[in-house]
Amino acid sequence: MVPMLKIKVAILAACSIMTIAIALTPILAEISRAFPSVPTSTIQMITVLPGLIAMPFSLVAGKIATIITKKTMALFSMTVMMLGGLIPLVAHGSIEMLLISSGIVGAGSGFLIPVTSSLISDHFDDHERGTMMGLQAALINAGGVIFAILGGVLAQSGWFNAYLVFVLTLPAIVIFAVLLPKGKVVRVSGASGAGGFGLNETVVYLSIVGLFFGLLFTTYNTNVALYLDATHLGGATEAAIAVSCFSSIGIVAGLIFGKTVRRFKRYTLLMALGAAMVGLALTTVGGSLPMVFAGGLLIGYGLSTLMPFGVFSVTQNIAPAATSLAIAVFTASVSLGGFASPFAVNALAGLTGDGSEKARFLVATVGLAVLFAIVLIRELRTQRRLLA
Repeated sequence: MVPMLKIKVAILAACSIMTIAIALTPILAEISRAFPSVPTSTIQMITVLPGLIAMPFSLVAGKIATIITKKTMALFSMTVMMLGGLIPLVAHGSIEMLLISSGIVGAGSGFLIPVTSSLISDHFDDHERGTMMGLQAALINAGGVIFAILGGVLAQSGWFNAYLVFVLTLPAIVIFAVLLPKGKVVRVSGASGAGGFGLNETVVYLSIVGLFFGLLFTTYNTNVALYLDATHLGGATEAAIAVSCFSSIGIVAGLIFGKTVRRFKRYTLLMALGAAMVGLALTTVGGSLPMVFAGGLLIGYGLSTLMPFGVFSVTQNIAPAATSLAIAVFTASVSLGGFASPFAVNALAGLTGDGSEKARFLVATVGLAVLFAIVLIRELRTQRRLLA
């Protein structure tokens, strides 16, 4: 196999398991029934806790990359994800064990996300980098489709059996270990980026947008199973299909990302936000399975366009030595938003006097509309400044 092809396959194999925890989304309603005294927001933490725990690990990934190779970091990350995800197969009698499992999975993914993006930046130039980041998004979402479906199917014989999907981490570990070269430890000397932290205006801006986007789009994943159950539109199988719609469109978005960003450039961000906004609106007003599925498709397209765009933009506007940290800050911001989502969105929905899943979707829709307007105004001002 050609050396560069080996590197591509290795990196994409690692990317394919990043969304493995999405297999747990279709079973939230079943877990809620298994633990009826546990608040809904705590049940939702099973899917959002990995994002919270991932944040500090993502932020220190850049520093650790100066001590050990990125290959070693990635292999360690995937192993931790696998072992943590398998815990509930033997210990699922308390909500605490499920949360511990999610936390361990988050610790592993916290290293893996910035490291794989950094490896792409290390091995590929500007043109190929955009294409690879699109492929990364495609593989992440392809994995999401497979894991969501498998989670729903395995849950038919007991909700805890959905955790069996974490066994699929093993093939990715083997492929990555065999095909990726060992690499070198990156030694950073001196300041990189603003203030020596690699945080320039672009990184800060995209991280803030990512924070609020994570806060709002996560409403779909944390509420769709509960919404379908509450409205009697479906159960775990239908929820798995909804999550699969969310992930499957990301395959297409990822495959065309290189062309999308070359054609629309910075306006790619507005396309992503607009798609997610419309998707949440459809889910809010639809009241039927087709509308929920259509909403998932649009929200998934938005996420799978925004994430590679953010990472791509960061790598284009930062010193190479600060790439890992800058990527980590951006991805951690999205994760922070995702973690805060159940608390913030649920609280705001409660202020409407309803507090139902539909009210949460409405709050998220309005929030995305506001975020879209803010980004649009900024882009128009930037455009006028460039033409002046």
